[in-house]
Formats: sequence, C-alpha cells, structure tokens
Amino acid sequence: KGKVSQPSVRTEVPEDKKAAGAPKAAPSPVFQGSEDTVIVDMDPVGRIIADHMVMSKNVSAHVTTVVEADVTKLVKWRNAEKDDFLRREGVALTYMPAIALAVTKALKEFPKVNASVDGYRYILKKRINLGIAVSLGDGNLVVPVVHDADRLSISGLAGAIDKLAVKARSNKLAIEDIEGG
Repeated sequence: KGKVSQPSVRTEVPEDKKAAGAPKAAPSPVFQGSEDTVIVDMDPVGRIIADHMVMSKNVSAHVTTVVEADVTKLVKWRNAEKDDFLRREGVALTYMPAIALAVTKALKEFPKVNASVDGYRYILKKRINLGIAVSLGDGNLVVPVVHDADRLSISGLAGAIDKLAVKARSNKLAIEDIEGG
C-alpha cells in the first residue's frame, strides 16, 4: 500500500491581516504625579531589571520566602508595658504598632521599596502610608490605611490601627480610610 499525502495547508497569516485581527492591549494610564510623589526615569540597568521582572512574573512559578525573626525582646517589652499602656492610652498594646514602626523606619532608609513603577519610571512616594489588614467577622479581609505612619509614635500607631480596625469591623470605613496605601 502506498502513502497518501495530505494536501498542504497554509497557516501563515498575511502581515496586513495580523494587525487587524490581533486584540489590542488597553492603553496603560500614564501617572502624572502629585505633590506627594517624585517621578524618576529608570536608568538602562533599571529598565533591564524591570523587563526581566515582568518576563519572570509571566513565565516563572511564584514563590514565597519566609524569614524567621527572634522577637523575644519585643514579646518581653510588650508583656512588661501592656497594662500601663492600656491604662495610659486607652488602647491595647499589640505587636502591630512596633512592627509598623519598624516598617516605617525601613521605608525611610530604603525609599525605593515605597515606590511604584510606571513603564520605565519609578514613582517615589514622599508619604509613608501603611495598609494594615483587618480580619472581618465573615472571614474576609479589608486593608485600611494609616496615613503618614512615619510621623506617629508607638502610641499614635496603636491608636490609629485600633481606630481603623474598629471602623472596619463595624462597616464604617470611609473612602479615605482605604486610599493611598
């Protein structure tokens, strides 16, 4: 028995038809900046890194890295201070204000971590606004924002976090409470 050859099928699409039939990407909004931001163009190395990070996000598996920290001193400090703090401030002293304070200090030291990327530009934020996840009774999370967290003390952070958590759990957050994180 002989071989039966299949007719060849042209699978190429002419150039003029490719552009017409291809879906068009939605244009990205261009960030104009504000008084709270500084826009800095990326240098060539920054552009290469940005391109590779986007490519990596598209083609690589996503992973999470966990780093353990010894917070024994924080636990001892909180245990020693929590009763006086509650009496003095009217708010429970949790670990979150101390963590938030450490984060604000780190963001001041490394401002590019408090930045966004717009194309090949960094949007450096002048303000440090921290989003704090709050667990709601129905199992969902909401992330209200402590604005200008770097200007607050431990007491100020504890009060702000507590106030936002109470508002979140009573469904009384305003738009400004969840913007700018």
